Amino acid sequence: VTPLAVTITAPTTASLTYNGQVQTQGAATSSPAILTNDLVTVSGAASGKNVGVYVSNLAVSGVDVSNYTFNFVNKNITITPYIVVPGATTGPKLVAAANNKVYDTSTVATGSLAMTDLFQGDSVAANYASAAFASPNVNALSSPQTVTFSGVTLSGAAAANYSIGSGAITATANITPAPVTISGLAAQNKMYTSTNP
Repeated sequence: VTPLAVTITAPTTASLTYNGQVQTQGAATSSPAILTNDLVTVSGAASGKNVGVYVSNLAVSGVDVSNYTFNFVNKNITITPYIVVPGATTGPKLVAAANNKVYDTSTVATGSLAMTDLFQGDSVAANYASAAFASPNVNALSSPQTVTFSGVTLSGAAAANYSIGSGAITATANITPAPVTISGLAAQNKMYTSTNP
């Protein structure tokens, strides 16, 4: 009696999106199938949490493994970053805030970015290279201007697990009038003439 040749194949898995949890490949298949009532356990499915490529390392154990010869076909799983869509209202979000400023003839703006509702245990900071008002001019306080942030990047221990999606990253703020100081005025004395000038 010779051992039965069996090929154990890991499943082909579509790319998985990072979700803060360990994700594992599905069950391997046997061809031909392990005979009923034989005790053979297949292990070594690919598994990972962070963004990256993980390869299976199939192996077998059990009292009946000596009745078979095994050929293993290992396959990968790929975990891709969670895409943070600007303006999203659910899941991990990018929140922008802009500062009001006094009119200075430029559109240069300042503000802050923050990542909120991250997956448990994650730490990610958002940074920007520049920010700009839509116009350099003073606006009505009831109609704040749009401030657009550019050059946005992520940093922090879990930053590689997230990516910023397409779309403008904006907030609103006001440009208020610049104060003007008038100095050097002088009045001239005059003789009474019954008129103001």
